[in-house]
Amino acid sequence: MESSPLVDVLIAGAGPCGLLLANDLARRRGGLKLRVIDAAEGPSVHTKAMAVQIKTLEIYDDLGLSERAIEEGLVLKGTRVVWGRGQEVQMALRQIPDQSPLPGMLIFPQFQNENMLIDSLERYGRKGLVEYSTKLVGFEKVTRAASSGGEDHILCHCERGGEAFSVKTRFLVGAEGAHSVVRKTLGLAFDGKKFEEEFLLCDCEIEKADAAESGGRYLEPGDMLSFLDGTLFVAFPYKWGGYRIVMTRSEERMGKEATMEEVQKVCDLLPTKLAVKNPRWISPFRIHSRVVDQFGDLERVFLVGDAAHIHSPAGGQGMNTGLQDSYNLGWKLWLACQSKASAALIKSFSLERQPIGRTLIRTTDTAFSAVAGSSVMFRMLRSVMFSALGRKFLLPEVERRIPQLVAQLWISYRSGPLALSVLPRKFFGSWPLQAGDRLPFLKLEKGTTTLDLVRGPHFTVLFLASSTAAAEELCSEVVLKQLEVLKEGAGLKSFLLSCHQDCRGPPGIESLAIADPADFKRKFGGITDGMLLVRPDKYIGYMEALGMKSRLSEYLERLFKP
Repeated sequence: MESSPLVDVLIAGAGPCGLLLANDLARRRGGLKLRVIDAAEGPSVHTKAMAVQIKTLEIYDDLGLSERAIEEGLVLKGTRVVWGRGQEVQMALRQIPDQSPLPGMLIFPQFQNENMLIDSLERYGRKGLVEYSTKLVGFEKVTRAASSGGEDHILCHCERGGEAFSVKTRFLVGAEGAHSVVRKTLGLAFDGKKFEEEFLLCDCEIEKADAAESGGRYLEPGDMLSFLDGTLFVAFPYKWGGYRIVMTRSEERMGKEATMEEVQKVCDLLPTKLAVKNPRWISPFRIHSRVVDQFGDLERVFLVGDAAHIHSPAGGQGMNTGLQDSYNLGWKLWLACQSKASAALIKSFSLERQPIGRTLIRTTDTAFSAVAGSSVMFRMLRSVMFSALGRKFLLPEVERRIPQLVAQLWISYRSGPLALSVLPRKFFGSWPLQAGDRLPFLKLEKGTTTLDLVRGPHFTVLFLASSTAAAEELCSEVVLKQLEVLKEGAGLKSFLLSCHQDCRGPPGIESLAIADPADFKRKFGGITDGMLLVRPDKYIGYMEALGMKSRLSEYLERLFKP
């Protein structure tokens, strides 16, 4: 059997999650030896997942890819919700510019994500990195005694064109989807459930049945359609003018070939008759809701994306959650490849991401039941929504909350092992911003924002000061010396932020004025003097208020080997 030289990371699976991880590792210094394999013959040509949320666009922005995604995608503007015959309501999908300058929700199909990420690899000299028609069939851990001079590694067994070969790798990442060989080889249970209903997916064109006579259109560009009347029928718009239809199948159609006739049959129930035509893809599918208890072996083998969790399609969360798995893992895995990561840092990947996967399964299941459920409770909920009172009072609140929920900006690692807040005690409530939270979007002078400061693969330290005296105390020689370990690790950039134009930090630390002090106070909770250590994945790892006993050295010991 052919065997290869030792590589740093082998990624099994070249979907969006595997490709994002490859990009994040390839852009970092050190020239890691990477291999990416995929059993498919080439990049996917199917739409599959569709939605890219704001948090994912922020990741793409960090990689210099957000402009292309927005240019090629279509921003959803609203949805026409229909219940029964004649009950309709137009719901806006509002943007949240106070939380992020990037739009959501973006219709940007999975194959376009993959193409963009494949093209992006060329920027790092990794053209042709993906080895297609190559599948992982198994692996084993190889432990070498220190006296032998060898290194612990994973021996991966692969096949290509009927030929078997092996790859020795320091770390293995399973990104091969719901039927993951990596997960099965680890023996991890994939607990959850399968929905009783069968669903149909169709990519096609939709027009008013009487379009030739009446002119005009039923749906405006950027609008989706949701039809709820004992069935679920949702049509998402594509930029090319077509639609992705997802619908529940009737009991008599379950298990049978999907046809355009059954799609048309549901369209005929709408108050305005619609005609479906020119299908590009039509297929039945089942929905599972599952998550593993841990995202790998906590040492050398990791799981991301559908290999670790699968969701109902409600809210377009699945692919986005998987991409964030990869983004969380990337910087930690790079430090591990440099032999700088502590065991706690490596284990933190699963400890941070597994609860997120479980939470999103619970919320997407609830959302899906609210939309598609046939129970009395859910029918009553929809009835209230369409009432006069519901339209006046409930609908605006739904329009406000849905964009915030699906954007995934709320995701936090506060209870994780890499979050340490050193803040004054609050007698009522809690501080709105704490370690583990995403760094808030904040406008600064010179047209810059906090997103600009953290863009790149480095750690970022933000000193918050209300006066030059406070700045001098925060940026003491002791603190700056402690932070040197970050420069030697993934790199470090430091900034001083203040609501006062004349407040300046020491040489080597750029000082920037906060454009809107009220916005700063609302998002940062009144901590005017302090320090934030922002991780390479843009979450706050350490947060300390001036005057508190510092625990910075303790925190850094969590990240790095002694």
